[in-house]
Amino acid sequence: MKYRRKPVVIEAVQHTGAMTQAMYDFLTQTERQAVRQNGDNFFTRIDVRNGHETECCLVIKTFEDGGAKIAYAGDFVVRDGNGKFGICPYGVFIATYEAVGD
Repeated sequence: MKYRRKPVVIEAVQHTGAMTQAMYDFLTQTERQAVRQNGDNFFTRIDVRNGHETECCLVIKTFEDGGAKIAYAGDFVVRDGNGKFGICPYGVFIATYEAVGD
């Protein structure tokens, strides 16, 4: 028997490698507040690899396992219909989702 994934509409914002106003608004579900580097659902940190600071990572509480996941530049942060967040790598997001408008 074959199955197809049911159409699901999600909201998503692509992480640019910095905490932007758009990402902050998306994660806090508010607008016009000063952008902070942390909140109830997330915090940012500088990723260090081989002793060098590489990029700003966005760490969010996710729905996958009740834990925290890291979004790197290019990844998409998604919010499901229940308001829970997840992270989807760029390639998987592009292969899985198509834009349906605002």
